[in-house]
Amino acid sequence: MKPYAQYTARELATDDLFIRWVKHPEDDEVAAYWQGLEEMQPQLRNRFRDARQLVQDVGKSLTIHTLRNDEIVTVWERIRGSLQDLEDVRPLRPEVRSFIGWWYFARSVAATVGIVLLVGWTLYKQYTQETSRLITTTTQSRRVALPDGSVVTLLPHSRLRYTPRGFARESAAEGGATVELTRAVWLDGAADFVVASPTGRGVSNAFRVHTDNLTAEATGTRFHVSHEQGETRVLLHDGKLDLLVGHRQVRHLSPGESVLVAGGDVHAE
Repeated sequence: MKPYAQYTARELATDDLFIRWVKHPEDDEVAAYWQGLEEMQPQLRNRFRDARQLVQDVGKSLTIHTLRNDEIVTVWERIRGSLQDLEDVRPLRPEVRSFIGWWYFARSVAATVGIVLLVGWTLYKQYTQETSRLITTTTQSRRVALPDGSVVTLLPHSRLRYTPRGFARESAAEGGATVELTRAVWLDGAADFVVASPTGRGVSNAFRVHTDNLTAEATGTRFHVSHEQGETRVLLHDGKLDLLVGHRQVRHLSPGESVLVAGGDVHAE
């Protein structure tokens, strides 16, 4: 995340995400992000106000002046008069015509190559890089339906990030096609999870919740995770849940169990 707390009003007014908030207030995700940042750091409120005014002032200064009908007639009369005063255009010499012809040909080839490269780069970005979704909340909870059917209730002042394509990635395996569900989310704050059980043959059914100091692996499970100030609390309601710290399995929870992870240690509650 960019260090917006250190941005000046002018720097904020040139940031694409901030400009989108000003020009498209109906975008709930963008609005929730900036409003949450403003609530967590009230000292930014005046800076946001000044930056918003700068964005709006720039938009007003770019307004195009529309000519009146009489002004349009005057402009065309001047253009016609200028054309009538021009000398007759003499035919171009053969060598000049040849040069111009090659120049237009080279420009057309360059434009075609540029279009091909642009399309190729767009396809590369689309199919080789996955765009993550960032969901934030302010003072209210928010229900998030994930692509695999799992449901997350994101509690106030929390952030959830995930990659939609990571929830359904097909792969081929010996003996037939299989489907690997690399289901993973990153949490900052608190949320309730209801994990959908994957179906189908050859399914990797782990659902992972990552915080700064913990990874929780679940399958068809209902649980709660709260992460704040380097500490993570986990409460299992139903199903199975494995806790990992530093990529090693630390503990298996049973329904009703609750633990606190702090400083690399797991404490029962």
